[in-house]
Amino acid sequence: MDPSQPKKPVSEEKKQALNTQASALAQLRALGYSKVPRCGPLLRGKSVQVLKAAQSAPGLAQLIAQASRSRSQVDDLTGLVPALILKQIHSGPMESGNWILMLKSGASAAKLRQMGPAICAHLRSKGWDIQSITVRVIQA
Repeated sequence: MDPSQPKKPVSEEKKQALNTQASALAQLRALGYSKVPRCGPLLRGKSVQVLKAAQSAPGLAQLIAQASRSRSQVDDLTGLVPALILKQIHSGPMESGNWILMLKSGASAAKLRQMGPAICAHLRSKGWDIQSITVRVIQA
């Protein structure tokens, strides 16, 4: 098309078709079509840290909090429990004041059982509600 030539007038039929199409689209939008659906946060296509994504799920958030508490309790044992035994401790769940500790070595477990009352008293002084400790030996 040459820009110097005048544009052809749009026929009345085309104008009417464009108007009906625009009004149909407006009616569909009024009904809720072509809108972003309301839903929870989408993680697809975005970079999200694993910890942040796990905390958005209620079950995983509770599990992460429990693991964090157990790790803090083990960290509070530094200085009371020998370093070699402290490295071997795998902390388990804490239910109604009973904390479960797991070790691979039977000798280390026996030593930790002997220290049980002292460990409970130490952790209570740090603010943890621990009444007893159960020590288990796990098989490799």
